[in-house]
Amino acid sequence: MELTNGKNSVTLFITGFQDRRKVEKEILKLDCVSSVKVFSDVLMEKGLGVDIFHYPIMIADSHALIFNARYLIETYIDLRERLGDAANVIFYHLGFQYGYHATKELSEKLGVKLRALYSVSELGEIFCRIARVYGWGFFEIDYVEESRGVIKVFNSWTARVYRELKGLAKEPVCHIVRGMIAGAATAITGKRCKAVEILCTAKGDPFYYFEVFEE
Repeated sequence: MELTNGKNSVTLFITGFQDRRKVEKEILKLDCVSSVKVFSDVLMEKGLGVDIFHYPIMIADSHALIFNARYLIETYIDLRERLGDAANVIFYHLGFQYGYHATKELSEKLGVKLRALYSVSELGEIFCRIARVYGWGFFEIDYVEESRGVIKVFNSWTARVYRELKGLAKEPVCHIVRGMIAGAATAITGKRCKAVEILCTAKGDPFYYFEVFEE
């Protein structure tokens, strides 16, 4: 729901319809509706719930992009076959930069002071919620000490998609998530942090277990 010209406005996404005028008439029958405008596209009429009318997608006042998780993991698998462990480093660095800059921007918008003792837990919890919104998975802070912390992750896209494509892995594969956690921790504490993946569901573990510590 949003406020448009001083009035409440609701945006609905309806797929699989054939007659746009019929949709307008049905919505206008609702007592709370005074006017309606239906935007239609061939993709919507074929059952794909997409919005091609509002560009760009914005999250926290920043231009956001949507990536297909499978394509990204296929890219990682291909780089791994070509470059070996160097692919792990590349994806870790991508995650690190993302986590670092996203956390700094978020802290500025929320008015949370970085490097303050209270902000470690506070920003950590915020980071966990934002990660879920972005589709990264269910993050849970196990505990935080002065120079070390542990984060559990459930239902992360990286291991799930990896197993769909390649089956069980012999070692942890969530390097981009590992880097993102390290980048966020670095931004929060002001000290260069590193994250190590101890458990990974891609190799059959019940959940992800990341240990974060100062380098």
